[in-house]
Amino acid sequence: MPTPSQLNNLLSKYMYHDNVTVCRQTNTIDDEGADDYAVQEIYSDIPCKLYQSGKPFTVQNTDRQVDIITDLKLFLPPQYDVLPNDILKISRNEQEILLNVVKSFKYKSHQEVTVKRKDEAR
Repeated sequence: MPTPSQLNNLLSKYMYHDNVTVCRQTNTIDDEGADDYAVQEIYSDIPCKLYQSGKPFTVQNTDRQVDIITDLKLFLPPQYDVLPNDILKISRNEQEILLNVVKSFKYKSHQEVTVKRKDEAR
């Protein structure tokens, strides 16, 4: 049976061809002393794999627009703490994809992150 370290090496070699930057909204205080929020980069350029499960997208209609929500999965090494509502910037084939974290599941060899992508229909 391979060790977690050996599995991580195999995942890095054969599966992790994308990169992700994890950003998180944090509490700050503005120049006037009022509570404020800022988006802060937590991790940068983590090797990962974005997976499109083939699950159909969801459409939400409002009076002003039609939102298309796609559920995706992201696989990355287990040593990173990814929290719900984190913002992920994924670099894939010279394009950048923005996603929001729903939930993270950690295993010894990797972690599986459920994410959502929300777009407007054009």
